[in-house]
Amino acid sequence: MIGLSKNTLILTKSGFKSLDKIYAGERVYTHTGTLQKVIDKTEIEVNESLIKVKSFNSVNDLVMDKDQVVCACKSKDRKSNVAELMPISLLKGNDFIYTYYPNRVLDKVIADKVVKNIINDYKDKRYVENLPIFFRDFSEEQLKKLFKCVSKILQKDRKGYSIFLKSDNFRLMVELKEMLLYLRVPSTVKELDGDKLIFELRYDSLILKNNVEPGYFSKIVKIETYMDNKLYTLTVENDNSYLTANYTLYA
Repeated sequence: MIGLSKNTLILTKSGFKSLDKIYAGERVYTHTGTLQKVIDKTEIEVNESLIKVKSFNSVNDLVMDKDQVVCACKSKDRKSNVAELMPISLLKGNDFIYTYYPNRVLDKVIADKVVKNIINDYKDKRYVENLPIFFRDFSEEQLKKLFKCVSKILQKDRKGYSIFLKSDNFRLMVELKEMLLYLRVPSTVKELDGDKLIFELRYDSLILKNNVEPGYFSKIVKIETYMDNKLYTLTVENDNSYLTANYTLYA
């Protein structure tokens, strides 16, 4: 049995959507970096313990069945830079999961003048609710300019090459992570401890400047058992895999 919790975020043509809100006919990104059509979604009743994975470059923890397949390598093999398909149950803390970046095919061209006007509007704001829905059609250079503008509005910290952006808006943090994926930059979104609900997005500024890799490795921090009564899985045309906010997963 393979499957994921209903709140797993899947990258679709229109952005991240929770797994339970995805239906047949939608297009999702796969391990080839392309958009493929969802043929079917299956709901699975569960009566056994599951696995919860905490790692870098993720959005919160990911709950899955122990037989769920990922592309990964053991910690001892990391220097080889080679990953292979294996069930998550074979992995443990300090091992690595590999994720492929999405490769967008832009359906339209957004004029630089339009992007410039949007950025000028953001410059006057003290709070960002969300990104323009058509940012997914921006070129890489346009995305970089928008990201730079929005990041200046948010609370920002730096440690070496690592940049930390903070906001109470979870949707915005996930949209920024999506934007970074299109720019081939891995990032982590997590909820910070404290009385006030604040989310933090962390990324490496050095990678933002120059990255040609097809994907990235994420180190597993912790794997533990978890109980739930229902999982979901997708059947995807051609590739039978799908990109989540955490990893690329395989059926």
